[in-house]
This record gives sequence, structure tokens and C-alpha cells, in this order.
Amino acid sequence: MKKTTLKQELKKSFPNVKFSVRKSGGTFNDFLVVSFKQTAEATYSSVMKIASKFEKQEYCHYQDMWESKNNCREDLEQVDGVILEC
Repeated sequence: MKKTTLKQELKKSFPNVKFSVRKSGGTFNDFLVVSFKQTAEATYSSVMKIASKFEKQEYCHYQDMWESKNNCREDLEQVDGVILEC
């Protein structure tokens, strides 16, 4: 079964917006960095709503650490986190 990527989901939801999605990270973490120009439809929050499905972890500012979101999905290509640049 082929897994759905974040870029595929974003293009399906916002067909007229150009997205650049690149992998980043280190030895223990892998992140996706998404660059795009905000529009009336593709706002930071609307893109993050889609992108958050692809995250396995979220950052807890109170404890200053990453915590598991317990949302592992076999149908998505998930990473530790997603960073949006707009």
C-alpha cells in the first residue's frame, strides 16, 4: 500500500497554491519543512490543520520536550514534526 504524502494532501486541498516540501532533521528526528505563500484559502492555520495529521509528535512548551501524539497511521507518511514557512 502506497502511503499518502503531505504534499499530495496539500495539493488536493489547495490546487492553486505552490508548496515546497523538504525533509530536514538529525539523527533521531525527521521533520518536514513546508514553504508556501499564504492566500485567502491557504492560511497558516488551514495548512497546519492538514499538516498536523502527518506529525507523530508535538512540542510541549511547558515541559520543554517533544511528546508522542499517539496518532500513528499506516496510510500516511508520518514524520516527527512539521514546520511551516510562509
